Amino acid sequence: MSYNLRDLRPGQVLALLGQNGAGKTTTVRLLTSVLAPTRGRGRIAGYDIRTQADKVRAVVGVLTEQHGLYLRMTAVEYLDFFALI
Repeated sequence: MSYNLRDLRPGQVLALLGQNGAGKTTTVRLLTSVLAPTRGRGRIAGYDIRTQADKVRAVVGVLTEQHGLYLRMTAVEYLDFFALI
């Protein structure tokens, strides 16, 4: 499947839907350069997800439903973290 995100307009929402294990989170991680693809290609904001991963990560923000960072933090660490940002 190919989708041109240039067709996405301000205010529109793009959703990835599927069963557990269908690859939604993996797809997001690949497109945001959190994971390196083994094949295929992708561009985010004009940057190649393979060769310009640092630039891709600089222009995207992702928060998945299962964010392990907070589960490993104490309440004080959690508050300090958000106070710093």
